[in-house]
Amino acid sequence: MATANNGRIAVEDVIRSLNIAIEEKDHYTRGHSLRVAEYSVELAKIAAVSEEEIKLIYRAAMLHDIGQIAIEESVLHKPGVLDEQEKLAMQKHPTIAISILEPLNFPAGMIDIILHHHEWWNGHGYPDGLARTAIPLGARILSVADAFDAMTSDRPHRAKMTIPMALNRLEDGANRQWDPDLVAAWLKLERAILEKEPAEFTHVYLWDHLKG
Repeated sequence: MATANNGRIAVEDVIRSLNIAIEEKDHYTRGHSLRVAEYSVELAKIAAVSEEEIKLIYRAAMLHDIGQIAIEESVLHKPGVLDEQEKLAMQKHPTIAISILEPLNFPAGMIDIILHHHEWWNGHGYPDGLARTAIPLGARILSVADAFDAMTSDRPHRAKMTIPMALNRLEDGANRQWDPDLVAAWLKLERAILEKEPAEFTHVYLWDHLKG
């Protein structure tokens, strides 16, 4: 394992190891964190976020689901809709994530992004019921990216949506669940790519195409 020059384990190695733990826990989400991280970076660039903040957002996105390693597999892999008790169990994963990550001394800004990525623009999210710009910008960016990838991926309780359907769902939820300006920016980016080369569009193509 690579280490920092002072002999301590490098941050990137810690993130990589924790990400492996996430994916081993839930095979349905393999690749999810990386795609969400990449999408978050693209959206952050559009939002004119600083390079330092983009780094925090990327690292937060890689670890945003780490709290799910403490959720029972019967809940994570349930093929049907979760009942209220199961939903409450799932909603604990951001706070569980913080209990896992805080001892590792990650930056407070990164911790806040992870903790609040399930807050809703209208204040009906969790864990703290934050609303609008009280939600950290990085968390708002991560929320859009996370939702888009979740909707366009197969999950135990449903098949993946088509990309146009997922974009429509994001549009419907703008100003309620998600920051409307960030949704508008993501829709513009995605629809432009779809219109240009719809037959070749994939998650991997999107990232390779844009990062250059």
